[in-house]
Amino acid sequence: MKTIRTLALATAVSAGLLGSVGAMAANQGSLGATSNGDFDITLVNSSGVRIWGLQDFTFDTDGTSSLQQSDINVCIFTNDSTSTSDGQYDIIATGSDLVLSNGGGSDTLNYTVEYSDSKDAASGYQTLISAGTIGAEVDELNAGNLFTQPDPTLGDVCNAADTNANVRVTIDPTGATSGTYTGTVYLAISPN
Repeated sequence: MKTIRTLALATAVSAGLLGSVGAMAANQGSLGATSNGDFDITLVNSSGVRIWGLQDFTFDTDGTSSLQQSDINVCIFTNDSTSTSDGQYDIIATGSDLVLSNGGGSDTLNYTVEYSDSKDAASGYQTLISAGTIGAEVDELNAGNLFTQPDPTLGDVCNAADTNANVRVTIDPTGATSGTYTGTVYLAISPN
């Protein structure tokens, strides 16, 4: 797999597909008593993070009004090596819908989004959204190194073995009017 990623990177560089790297402007020498040539060197040295493996949450209460809860494991990796571990990141649910809305009507429903930097977490969750309020940024979470992980841009998927974090959604529909309640959660991940 690493060979395939290396080959894909070499192909992307030689084809000029990495726009952030810039155009290579090597000048070749000509045949003569002496020959001169030059080439550019570019180093992109910035911290980056990646989240993937997210899925939509769908709950069907079948007309019952009981607590609904589900979670998914996701992949989060960073190339930030300024910490003592593999890398650290921060997460916040900024810009998210604060309540679930019933088809644009006035009926709304509170929900909770929690986050853990451990897959299959049984405890240790941090609250990102609760009771119509976005929680504080959760920071200094540990992640795997970005360059040793599968790359979704190359068709890799976030397999169970690659996951390292968990998102949990909880909804209490008790007393809610019948309908379909929807909302969108935006997770902003940044290197720490």
